[in-house]
Amino acid sequence: RGARRFWRVLAPLLLQALREDIPEEDVSTNAVMPHACPGTVDLIAKEDGIVAGLAVYARVFTLLDPGAKVEFFCRDGDTVQPGQKLAVVTGDIRALLSGERVALNYLQRMSGIATYTHQLSALLEKYRTQRCIQIQCTAFRSPLDLLAEIEKGTRYDILFLDVIMPAENGITAAKEIRQYDNVVKIIFLTSSAEFAVESYVVGAYFYQIKPIWEDSFFRLTDSVIAECRRADQRSLILRCKTGISRIDLDQLLYCEVLGRTLLFHLVDGT
Repeated sequence: RGARRFWRVLAPLLLQALREDIPEEDVSTNAVMPHACPGTVDLIAKEDGIVAGLAVYARVFTLLDPGAKVEFFCRDGDTVQPGQKLAVVTGDIRALLSGERVALNYLQRMSGIATYTHQLSALLEKYRTQRCIQIQCTAFRSPLDLLAEIEKGTRYDILFLDVIMPAENGITAAKEIRQYDNVVKIIFLTSSAEFAVESYVVGAYFYQIKPIWEDSFFRLTDSVIAECRRADQRSLILRCKTGISRIDLDQLLYCEVLGRTLLFHLVDGT
């Protein structure tokens, strides 16, 4: 479900990006290559990192040239090194030249998020080892995959979200998450200060500007875990029809039993 929604949301964004990049015609490409001609483009890594967004990269070219073919030599999530060939695209050279900017912009952004997520996972593992505590961590490739899991009833104690992401930004994702879970602690880790004020509208626990240093990250994690432990002491965790839910005792007005159903009434009217 998350994958289908991802493409449903992303496809119009790719078309919009192409229209903005090529409003009427690609003058540079047409000047060099006025007629259709088969060509090949190699995708080469420039830095160490985790690659992500290969399908999006390919989709940009097939939107411009339905006959374009892409051969990959790696998969999303693979570690890549400088100089490594990642893919070869074959098709109308005009489409390849016209689409390369949009394709690379998306690939670089998604790979940057994947690389940073990998670094964050390593930080969490180091934190877990040094603090001698149990932490279960799940990484998602897009906010839509996370939302699909939450819609199925999965609940988390802490969410680390970037803000600027393909398909849906972190603030919009957080607003949707709040429709299902009002107690999860949301921490934004981002390179942009633009959405700092808006983040607290969705009840963000913290808004951290990158880069993230180990000492500050450990202090932040200490703080949010301590808050989660305090919240656990003041709440009930129940299994219901929609999945696992936590009820804050401070928000509980009263409860009643109707037949074999236990109803909890909260101060907000739910």
